Amino acid sequence: MLESALYAIKPVTGLMAFIVLAYSFFFGPFRRFIGARVIQRYALKSNRDLIFHEIGFTLLNLTIVITLTMFIMRWLFGNAYIETIPSPSLSTSISQFLIYFFTFDLYYYLFHRLLHTNFFYKYVHSIHHRSTRPTPLTSYSVHPFEGFVSFMFTLMLFTVMDMSVPAFYAMNAYSVIHAVVLHSGHDFFPRWWYRTPLAKYYVTPVFHDLHHSDPTGVNLGIYTTIWDRLFGTISPDLEQAFDATTSNRVASSARSA
Repeated sequence: MLESALYAIKPVTGLMAFIVLAYSFFFGPFRRFIGARVIQRYALKSNRDLIFHEIGFTLLNLTIVITLTMFIMRWLFGNAYIETIPSPSLSTSISQFLIYFFTFDLYYYLFHRLLHTNFFYKYVHSIHHRSTRPTPLTSYSVHPFEGFVSFMFTLMLFTVMDMSVPAFYAMNAYSVIHAVVLHSGHDFFPRWWYRTPLAKYYVTPVFHDLHHSDPTGVNLGIYTTIWDRLFGTISPDLEQAFDATTSNRVASSARSA
């Protein structure tokens, strides 16, 4: 376990640096150029206590979860529960990524619904929802139990099929980038997004921002809106909020600054 903890230092440091850089991009000096696409335009800025809360729980969550994940991964490989595919083809890697994308989307939706039940919300998920106006610092500010259940999905997936290493790295990279984008507090998707037959099934930051500003159990999906639309947990204000955010051009913010 100690060896896994030492190996975890590098990815934890790298993830933390990426999150802080993303926060600096969206809420630092550059914000005047992208301010037209801020979602909660009139919300109060994050206070110092909230920033310390998010940084503290991000470090706690990532350190515990990555250490445990590495320890379990070593054990799974050592006992041949997970095996890699030598020189996987591009089609194999893409197929595995798509399997991950859609199965994790359902897995997380169901887990997220559980997190919004009374017990789990009070003792677990409320840590993440302390921020009603998410920023990149909110992305991994979660209870370690929530982080562990989410992170473990990828390893569970590869116990039922051999692992394409490129697909594994692509899954993790996509997961990190997507989490930060969803919590960026800004939305740069085009205005027509939620009015087209296919695009409307992919979530945007406004979709998840509504979940934080009104955490009553709406907009629970992580990658797609499929399950929210199917089970009736999608926010009725989604299109209105999206229109309000995307009605201004980014360039106008820079001209008025």
